[in-house]
Amino acid sequence: MSFNTNTRSTTLQSTGTFTNVPVSGIDTSGTYSVTFSDRAASDFVNIQNPSTFAFSTRDVGANNVLLPDSDDVVTILSNASADVSASVTIQASTHANSPTSAGFVATQVGTVAISGTAVNTSPTATITNAVELGQPNVGTAVVNP
Repeated sequence: MSFNTNTRSTTLQSTGTFTNVPVSGIDTSGTYSVTFSDRAASDFVNIQNPSTFAFSTRDVGANNVLLPDSDDVVTILSNASADVSASVTIQASTHANSPTSAGFVATQVGTVAISGTAVNTSPTATITNAVELGQPNVGTAVVNP
């Protein structure tokens, strides 16, 4: 994820692989690449989730995520190179978080969640991977300009 302070816009990009995610009830493996680009900071204020940048490739009924617009790129392919983007949902987010360890003064958490579809095309359970990056509390100071 990047934030351009000149244009006050953000871009979030995620790529990866998935294994045994149901596509119409059939376990499917493949790759994904999603790029949500040049989104205005005001878009995130409007979803009223402070310090959070959250996107979803499909409308899952949540009101605190942004959906793709005309310049975003969503590619979700099975290992057989079939486009499964209508059946697989990728949600990506990043947000500031209180430190989970006393050794950090601030952390940033990033998540990527993936869900598929059952035989009746209803969504399946979501699998979420998260990573937390911390700013060590070693001779540092947080300064707000």
